[in-house]
Amino acid sequence: MGGQLFMKMGLVNPYPNRIDKGRAHITGNAADDFLFKVPPLRNVAKTAPYFHDGAVYSLEQAVKDTAWHQLGVKLKPDAVEDITAFLKALDNEREVNFTVTDNEQTREE
Repeated sequence: MGGQLFMKMGLVNPYPNRIDKGRAHITGNAADDFLFKVPPLRNVAKTAPYFHDGAVYSLEQAVKDTAWHQLGVKLKPDAVEDITAFLKALDNEREVNFTVTDNEQTREE
């Protein structure tokens, strides 16, 4: 679900923001240019803005841009709609409450 790896932003088509070089700013290694941590997808529909620089506020636009920059494809509107619906399905709609009793934590669902 993401959050555990770094990936080059702009694998196929360069990302417009060429100033932020990502992980290379930390490591000083040119091999790390444009490497950014891949965020988890859980609740992605609720976590705008998107990308490392917050350049996109729409999940649909983020899907289109990712397809272009990472895969080199321009998605048809129905594909954008399907992918966006899938990503929205990863939102946590379930409420979980915790109660603490005598140094013991229990979960109520």
